[in-house]
Amino acid sequence: MSGRLLLAGLVAVMVGACSQPPEAPGPAQRAGAAIDRAVASVQDELAEASLKARVRVALLEQMRTAGMEVSADVSGSVVTLTGRVGSTTGQELAEQVAGAVSGVTEVRNRLVVAPQTPATAPLARAVDEAEREVADALLETRVKLRLLDQMGRSGFAIEVEATDSVLSLSGQVADADRRDLAVRITREVSGVREVRDLLKVGDR
Repeated sequence: MSGRLLLAGLVAVMVGACSQPPEAPGPAQRAGAAIDRAVASVQDELAEASLKARVRVALLEQMRTAGMEVSADVSGSVVTLTGRVGSTTGQELAEQVAGAVSGVTEVRNRLVVAPQTPATAPLARAVDEAEREVADALLETRVKLRLLDQMGRSGFAIEVEATDSVLSLSGQVADADRRDLAVRITREVSGVREVRDLLKVGDR
């Protein structure tokens, strides 16, 4: 008899424990959740920046000078194209090129078809200058993509500018090691002729 009473008491205790509301998360749990959200946010930013750079590289490679007039904004895996192109064919090509980039799930084509401004300089010189601009833009984007891939969030703070295959790095990095890494990464990108290190080290 006493055994049955003991068993009944244990069952009552277990039922009572199960019916209690869950405890509110403590400070440590809340801090951990906040850190997880911050890490996820940084990862999302990096993924979007990387995808934007890869789309720009593809547009410049496939469309050359026409790609200079196209901007790509990225939200998640959705790319929105804005700017202008000279024809509906260029409009369609830009959408196809962006859609073919790995990681893109949707392309929103907001491109405007407008006649191109006639070149005022002699044709050969104008074409040559345009091709140099495309080459520099490609180098800038490839370097930025490499910096993001290898340096993570630190790569966001680095500005990249190319002029005739000479790359200038500016902005702020936390320490000399990151500055040296950024310079080394840039030098290793194919097509870079020279690197000008204008990076500042530290908090100021």
